[in-house]
Amino acid sequence: MVASTDCCAHCGKHGTELRRCSRCRLASYCGAECQKAGWKLHKAACAPRLSIKEVVQKLDAAHEADDWRAVLKFEGRLDEMQSIMPDKVRQETLAFFSYAHGLALNSTGKKEHAVSALALEERRIPLLFKLKRFRDQGIAMCDRADKFYFLDRNTEAGTSYQVARDPPAM
Repeated sequence: MVASTDCCAHCGKHGTELRRCSRCRLASYCGAECQKAGWKLHKAACAPRLSIKEVVQKLDAAHEADDWRAVLKFEGRLDEMQSIMPDKVRQETLAFFSYAHGLALNSTGKKEHAVSALALEERRIPLLFKLKRFRDQGIAMCDRADKFYFLDRNTEAGTSYQVARDPPAM
């Protein structure tokens, strides 16, 4: 659930007068009321700003512990991390965050985790093709289809399974 800095993280209002969370600098709010109202949800993802090296170290530790909350705290830094990684590591990182959203979905049942996992898989699937990891690409497409089913988007799920079975040339 990557925070957008062009709209309030609580009410969704767009504007130029938004203020960023002073701790993580990722979430933005209209004002103190929205920040206070949104804190219960935001505190799970709020973490002090760390260097990319420190983030990667924390992710390695979280990976060993299989703690999806610790992983998703750093999702706001995903694009920044991806910009300096080779393709193989990029796809592994996307898989890691997608897996964390899957665990969060199983734990909380919140649909936004399925939506986030879908978005990550959409970015990961072309990388798997580029790396010629076709089996993993098919598995990722099936994972994507499972998320579509969870969201009651059955037609898209069926299409995703079909493409996994008979992939087109990309």
